Amino acid sequence: MELVGAAVLTGLTSSVVSKLFTAGEKMCQGKDKESKELKLGIDYLRRELPMIHADLTKLSLTVTGQPKPVAISMGEFRDVALDIEDCLDEFLSCAACGKDEIQGSKKEFRGKIAELRTRLEGALGRKKSYNVNNQASCNGNGTNHHEDTGPYGACPAVGIDKPKQELWELLVGGGAGEGSKLKVISIVAFGGSGKTALAWAMYDCDQVKERFPLRAWAMASEHKHHASQAQAQAQHAHDAQILLTSIFKGLQKTESVPQQLSELQQCIKGLLESKRCLIVIDDVKMELWDKITPIFPEKKKESRILVTTALTSVATACSFHGGYIYRMRPLSAEHSKEYLEKKVFDSGYAHAFERGSRAIVDKCAGHPLALVSVAKALQGCEVTSKICEDISKDLCSHMEENKNGNFSKLGQVFTNNYSSLPDDYHKSCLLYASIFPNDRPFSTNTLIRRLSAEGYINGDQQLAYGHLNELIDRNIVQPVDASNNSKVKTCKTHGIMNQFMLHKSRSSNFIANFSDKNRSNCRHLVIQNYRKHASTSAATSGSGKQLRPRSLTIFGGANDDICSDLTNYKLLRVLDLKDCSDNLTEDHLKYIYKLSRLQYLTLGRSINKLSSKMGKLHCLETLDLRNAEIETVPEEVITLLPHLAHLFGKIKLNKVGSNNRKHLNLQTLSGVIVDNKSGFPELMVHMKNLTKVKIWCETTSTDSNYTILSDAIHNFAQAEIDTSEGTRSLSLHVNDSSKGLLDATSRKPSFLGSLKLHGRPSQFPQFVKSMCSLRELCLSYTNLAAGDLSRISVMPELLYLKLVEVHLARLEINLKQFPILERLCLVVQNSSFPTIQQGPLPSPLVSLQLLCKDLTKLISDPIQVDSFGRLREIALDSMVNKETIETWKKKARTHPKRPRVLLLKRVDPVDRRSTVKHVAAEQTTP
Repeated sequence: MELVGAAVLTGLTSSVVSKLFTAGEKMCQGKDKESKELKLGIDYLRRELPMIHADLTKLSLTVTGQPKPVAISMGEFRDVALDIEDCLDEFLSCAACGKDEIQGSKKEFRGKIAELRTRLEGALGRKKSYNVNNQASCNGNGTNHHEDTGPYGACPAVGIDKPKQELWELLVGGGAGEGSKLKVISIVAFGGSGKTALAWAMYDCDQVKERFPLRAWAMASEHKHHASQAQAQAQHAHDAQILLTSIFKGLQKTESVPQQLSELQQCIKGLLESKRCLIVIDDVKMELWDKITPIFPEKKKESRILVTTALTSVATACSFHGGYIYRMRPLSAEHSKEYLEKKVFDSGYAHAFERGSRAIVDKCAGHPLALVSVAKALQGCEVTSKICEDISKDLCSHMEENKNGNFSKLGQVFTNNYSSLPDDYHKSCLLYASIFPNDRPFSTNTLIRRLSAEGYINGDQQLAYGHLNELIDRNIVQPVDASNNSKVKTCKTHGIMNQFMLHKSRSSNFIANFSDKNRSNCRHLVIQNYRKHASTSAATSGSGKQLRPRSLTIFGGANDDICSDLTNYKLLRVLDLKDCSDNLTEDHLKYIYKLSRLQYLTLGRSINKLSSKMGKLHCLETLDLRNAEIETVPEEVITLLPHLAHLFGKIKLNKVGSNNRKHLNLQTLSGVIVDNKSGFPELMVHMKNLTKVKIWCETTSTDSNYTILSDAIHNFAQAEIDTSEGTRSLSLHVNDSSKGLLDATSRKPSFLGSLKLHGRPSQFPQFVKSMCSLRELCLSYTNLAAGDLSRISVMPELLYLKLVEVHLARLEINLKQFPILERLCLVVQNSSFPTIQQGPLPSPLVSLQLLCKDLTKLISDPIQVDSFGRLREIALDSMVNKETIETWKKKARTHPKRPRVLLLKRVDPVDRRSTVKHVAAEQTTP
């Protein structure tokens, strides 16, 4: 539990201290004795909590081998902090409204504060009495655990024959003239995935020995934190000296080494220029890379540098000039079973192989070190399918308890991945992400909005995206689908890391399943396909203590009692029922309407109606109806919820009265159906904070709504926006009756950053022609004529262009109009693609998506793939045949940048009026 204790408290501390400050400064101004006592109690809690958090953070730096009193002390402080937050949330009114009032009895509030102060003083006294800090410092083992990166790697080589061949092609291959340049190939993957094993297998193979007469293997130095920047820089220079000395000794086979760093760099540079060398740097650090680059020869030579790293940003920096990034993939189920059959299941245990190996393979999720650890634990045992299932089920416990000593390395890798994160905010983000099962990828926007609703990021969503990107960079969180601007759209935690973090979260009462005995103390409750047991009560644990979660997430089925007892979670902030498959009905909504603190709500497919009582959810910020069967939303959802910022679904809004427009705080509305009865056009005019809107237009030119909507859309696009808030996004679906909606012309500049237009307008709209600030443009089934794109003025900011049509052969795409275009997506029903004309400068295109399931041949004309010198990926429809895939893979191998070939799966929308989407298919080429 001590591993995650400080991280759990971080979000709490900042949130609680802020509320305590408000309570102390605004609500305790009275001169009477009671007010003074209340202020003294609040001030004490406000002063002590940050100090306790800082102390616990120091204790958590020794994450292994903690004595029991340390864990007990951390748990006690955590419980007090949670109860302080519960007290404040229960008695304080909505802070977002600027009200500083106490709800309920001030006397009762004063009594609660006094009780919490007494508990905190008692916890501090016990910590001092039992000398907790000294016990931690004497018994802790530190967090600077590193993967065993000796010559034979962190784990045995498992299933690397194909990766070896692919890596060999990167070492010796390349386009015309590329073979004679120095290249840096970066192997990047999550810890324990076999990066070092692959690098060593490559380094030690006969082919490499023959091609590279001089070879050197070096391990990047271990770094420590230093008190000053000068000390850190001095240490980096010292580490670089050690690293380059190791490289020089390996290449020259000598102990005589230059003593000056600059001289050492020049000597290695001379060897790379005069000989064909291979240098492998295992676990490279960014701090060292600047000291390594001076060894690069200026002349073209055939030497290679191979580095391993767990950070994508480091791999990108190392391979930026004339290099490649090799991303290791998880072991396939086939390779995993082959390894188990060889190491564990001999002929005597053939009867247990199928069922037992399946349990192990599923649990290890293709992670080589996990597979090796389980295999070692099973060797010498009488292997049965039950033993395999038991060890798989308790794998995380085995890592923590280090049973038989076979799981120490595996536990160390995962612990280091967590403890080496920059701060507790990153750790909280990772812990929170473990709420989502690994087979259910989560939206990055969903995660950020939930974190915001629960106070973990203090409303700074950009900072939260930074935390998530750090986790993605470390390959702890893995992208599933990228959005149009290349940002990650959906992702999931690395398979076995997700299990490890969930185990730790449950141990620390951060997350609990509904069947857990300690669920009364958890902050986040998860219910997955729950079925009621006779001994379980939905409202209380065995001790009779009421549950106090801040979030409740249901996946699959849920017992009817859980839905009925929602009012027992009166301080709930997040209620996620998007994937709740049954039992929840409109009858249960009356309980949801009583959750006055709710800030985030998603509803599932069993709900088809909302009532005006939604207006009682005063604090609601996000309402997601995309999975619900709701067609019409009452006006109170928009007009009576002052904090509602994000509304998702495909809904109709009835006309509203003019007196309910002053609290329109919507920022995202995705989306709304506008017909002749819709009240949205009039509301849109008053939505001054709106930045993203999606509209299905069903009104005709004879309706009064038609002109109002057209004016509202133009005003939305042309209204200036604070650049710190991002750009505006408009998605518009028109039909035959509304195709002239955008015909009106205007000389005012547009501030739209994204435009998605679906359906044929009456003419190619002037609305589009003048949008010089667009970064993203998607045109779907607009029946583009031959000269339509040429009518668009130069779009100097456009990064993404997507065209969806039956055929595109008659079009020409002139890249002069899109000088910085990075991503081009063409979706057609037949293999007729447009001609692409290069601009005066080399195209910066990095992603080319040619999505046509009937694509049966390599397209060399009109699209010259080789002309895109920065291309990093080519995406094809997953329905194309194997021969086509192989053809494109061969073409990619001869490209100077060796772009990866992705397969995207077509997802046809239920509504014919919606745009066709493609998501990542399971099969992806390296």
